Amino acid sequence: MIRDYFNSLADVLSARSKSASFSGHRPDTGTNREELLIEILNKHLPDRLRAIGGGKVLNLQGDLSRQIDVIVKNDLFPKFAEHDKSCVIAESVAGVIGVRSYLDKLGLEESIENVASVPGFSDKTLSMTNSSLVRVDLQAQFLAKWPFRAVFAYDSIDPDTIYKHALAYYQAHSSRVREFPDMIVVNKGICIRYLRDGGVLQDGTKLPANYLQPLLLKDTTQGYPIAGMITTLNDYVPWMHYMKFNFSPYIDSAYA
Repeated sequence: MIRDYFNSLADVLSARSKSASFSGHRPDTGTNREELLIEILNKHLPDRLRAIGGGKVLNLQGDLSRQIDVIVKNDLFPKFAEHDKSCVIAESVAGVIGVRSYLDKLGLEESIENVASVPGFSDKTLSMTNSSLVRVDLQAQFLAKWPFRAVFAYDSIDPDTIYKHALAYYQAHSSRVREFPDMIVVNKGICIRYLRDGGVLQDGTKLPANYLQPLLLKDTTQGYPIAGMITTLNDYVPWMHYMKFNFSPYIDSAYA
């Protein structure tokens, strides 16, 4: 039943993307394609997380990301909601998603670089628990996993070719793979997961660390990427219990 539910969400995205397009073309490159995914996410994310229309991510050092299509943010930091396309503080970001109407080699590489551009945060603004010994350990674990990064497309060139392009790009930039998407999805086409720590398949096959795993989506698995994104983002929420935020350094630097 749960599998059928998430599979139906892929059908919903596909159908609504077609109805949102003009004269049979793919969804508009503006907000249409983003809002479809945002609506699905916000119907399923925990209350402490919310997907919003894109903007740029800013950190204390003044580093600014490229334009991000969808940002999933926590509820711990102040909001800057005066403008439709605003800056989001790095500490409030749980995930970022690049959204494409149609994914080809150029679009894939641009989307990878967009989500990779999200800057890190400072120990002055975010720490984990009050124990310095535990904080260092938790902070390292947190930084190794978050923010979640993904690319989502409604359609693409041949899925096998998308995988080959992604694999070539990750291999050519192996020193930067931590910044690259944890998941690349073509709705009802393919899901590519970056397994930083490796993994084990259902048949017992062990996958090595830094493995790029492709899954060609069939009728029975087409909802897996949506379920995977929601599940992964849900895993962010327990980390919020350990977070200690301090916004004052931003104010101090702004008025120094």
